[in-house]
Amino acid sequence: MTSSSPRHVDGTSRQAEWSPLDAQRSTGAIRTREVEMRESLAAAARERAELQSRIVRAFRDHLDGDGPGPSEQDLMLFAQTAVKEWRLASRFAATRPPLVARRR
Repeated sequence: MTSSSPRHVDGTSRQAEWSPLDAQRSTGAIRTREVEMRESLAAAARERAELQSRIVRAFRDHLDGDGPGPSEQDLMLFAQTAVKEWRLASRFAATRPPLVARRR
């Protein structure tokens, strides 16, 4: 009967050396970070879409003669939120493995 674990010459079993990355893999910490990034990206997209809708409604009201149009604050906040979303999306894409083209 043989043991599946590697052994030293003196018969004692060897212990594998774990790196911090191995520890993260075994505990699921890497997956958790991916989920957190995905949730942050989704929240930023929702925030941007909400601001975009508010700006579009303000423009529509202005064209109909019912209001002054979107405020400078709304426009600046929209721009900042769009940049935040773009940065999160770029960071998320950088952490994902590249897609490999399949040969047909």
